[in-house]
Amino acid sequence: MVRANGRGAIVHGAGGTRDLTDGAVDGIDPLSRFGPTALAGLRRVDAMAECGDLVIVSMFDPGLGEVAPFEEQIGSHGGLGGTQSEAFVLHPAEWRIGTPVVGAVALHEHLRRWVGLSG
Repeated sequence: MVRANGRGAIVHGAGGTRDLTDGAVDGIDPLSRFGPTALAGLRRVDAMAECGDLVIVSMFDPGLGEVAPFEEQIGSHGGLGGTQSEAFVLHPAEWRIGTPVVGAVALHEHLRRWVGLSG
């Protein structure tokens, strides 16, 4: 992901680009293999004051469900794709989830609501 003059952030892949501002794709969408939350995730990163001029995301092998981290570890903190994107929260059964919880902000909102319900 790189910021283009006057266009905002652009994601470049081997066969195409994706404009984060309007979502337009030219060629093959470089985010398609990373799952349905990839676009929103990169938009969130791009909106951070600390976001670098260049954001590099490692490869993801959909067949294995694995990413290739830049360090000697399994998975990658904050990376895109694979089972690392499928977190879970163990909570009491009476705590209902009305909408999908995607990201830390949404989880925090649910937790605050749940804690408020329990008194």
